[in-house]
Amino acid sequence: MKSTIIINKIFKIIGIIFIATLVVLVYFYNIFLGKDETIIFSKNNIIVVVFLIAIFITIYLFMNQINNINIKAKTKVIFFVIIMIFYFIAQLIWINIRREYPLYDQFEVYNDAKIIAEGKIDNLVKNDYLQTYPHQITLVLFYTFIFKIFGTTDVIILQYINAIANTFSIIGLYFITKMISDKKNTINSIVLLVLSLAFIPLSLLSTFVYGDLLGLVFAIYASYFIIKYAKTKKLIYLFLSAIFMSLSYFCRMNMLIVLIAIVIYLFLNLFKWFSMDKNNNEYIIKDTYNKKKSINLNFKLILKLLLIILFILTSIIPTNLFKIHIINKLQLDESCKFPIVGHLNHGISSEGFRGPGWYVDKYFDEWKENGHNNEVLNQRFIKIMMEYLKNPVKAFNFFIKKVASMWNESTFESIWHNTIYMDINDNNITEDELLRFNELTDFLINNYKFFIIFGKLILIIIYTSVLLFLLRNKDITNEQVLILLIFLGGFAFHLLWEGKSRYVLPYVVFLIPIASIGIKENILWMKNKFIKSSKLLNKKGALHKSKKYIM
Repeated sequence: MKSTIIINKIFKIIGIIFIATLVVLVYFYNIFLGKDETIIFSKNNIIVVVFLIAIFITIYLFMNQINNINIKAKTKVIFFVIIMIFYFIAQLIWINIRREYPLYDQFEVYNDAKIIAEGKIDNLVKNDYLQTYPHQITLVLFYTFIFKIFGTTDVIILQYINAIANTFSIIGLYFITKMISDKKNTINSIVLLVLSLAFIPLSLLSTFVYGDLLGLVFAIYASYFIIKYAKTKKLIYLFLSAIFMSLSYFCRMNMLIVLIAIVIYLFLNLFKWFSMDKNNNEYIIKDTYNKKKSINLNFKLILKLLLIILFILTSIIPTNLFKIHIINKLQLDESCKFPIVGHLNHGISSEGFRGPGWYVDKYFDEWKENGHNNEVLNQRFIKIMMEYLKNPVKAFNFFIKKVASMWNESTFESIWHNTIYMDINDNNITEDELLRFNELTDFLINNYKFFIIFGKLILIIIYTSVLLFLLRNKDITNEQVLILLIFLGGFAFHLLWEGKSRYVLPYVVFLIPIASIGIKENILWMKNKFIKSSKLLNKKGALHKSKKYIM
């Protein structure tokens, strides 16, 4: 039991460091995503920072008032369902008027899925894109399954699926928030709903067909069901979690981060169970006199370990089997695969016109020109890491800018992606539709600053709320640690990996449950911290309940 508490505190401390970094960056720095994904940095002066803090406090007090609204449970459910229906319909309307068409990697994945769905899989033999990026194979297959089910290869069906995924993501976030809340942390579904719906990039990216939103929704329900399993001990929930985790990994292989977080969570619960005897609340590990109990304990321990192993295998084997099958069927040369170290080279050193650590063409072009020679990339990676060890200031400056460019880009590329794509060669597009597309593009561009500012305020609320939660709570539960671990994994992974702000969107979404709980407690905690010496406090440090200060 003590070991679990210590481990949780270690994760909590790391979380405070990472989140505090984001809080400082979101208040002091602004990120503007220009043409061709160019990152532009600007710094706020102290007056702007104070102004942002004042806005945060104002919004927080307003959210607390919402939190105090007393609505019957049945009314809440009806309200929640109605809002979700409108949210889904709004996304469908957005998809239809946007008419976004996939380009670049989106197009490659979509087009390959279309070719397979049309029964022309032989056309993909030794396909250059799939040879270079074989991790996209399972996403291609998933889109192929969707095309087969609905009997169409129109890209809009994938965008509709995204709209469904986003709607269920918010519902799943609500379920998770209820599960990770305790008596110390109040939650109101209205607050959660407002914070989730206000995260505009999620809904705007419904037009983006690249597996991000599918991987996210499946990961959310994998997390929900694993928490349900830990609380109820019912194997059906472990099975459901494994299925959703498998689907998440199938659509986006970087969701392996969520899998690792879940496995750590399962081991934390295993340590907790192993340490305490549920019947007499004594340390069962110290019981050496009852051999029968020891045998039962060992058997249960082995069984639980086997279940964890089974969970891992169920989550990853289907994806790898499908990938191997397609690689063999299409005769793909694995030596032509762009190596992991290539993505790491981007992540730790690229400083092109995009942000620090973002994708640049030169590394890929050099690798291809050198006959897919990985050794050049390996040597560059080692050289750069050695330079950083000798010059930590240089490393700090690079990575702090990279973190700011990814986690503080408040649109998460959702506006940029929705202003550059349309299939102008599609004969079905009328002049009126093209005109409407251009008008909407102009609207997004002309109001880009609004989206940046609004998104920045949402990030301020999310990051600051999570930081306050971690600082305020002496101990956090295993369930809260699970959500924190998903964020920590995403932060650490994308610190080294090739960067884009869109890549970290799922991990910001996973922070919403923690940001949504304990608003009232956070406010009271801040008051106790900042006006502790005031006469408003009694001898015990509690706030006097005068009319002026009742929340």
